[in-house]
Amino acid sequence: MDTPRNRERFIAGAVCPRCSEMDRIVVSVDGETRRCIA
Repeated sequence: MDTPRNRERFIAGAVCPRCSEMDRIVVSVDGETRRCIA
């Protein structure tokens, strides 16, 4: 089973530029996409 959670890595200390929440950014394993999970 390949869920989205398995394809993303958490970035410690990153601050979301939209919502200003810290530690809510994940990046895809291939490094192509980043997104806020807040």
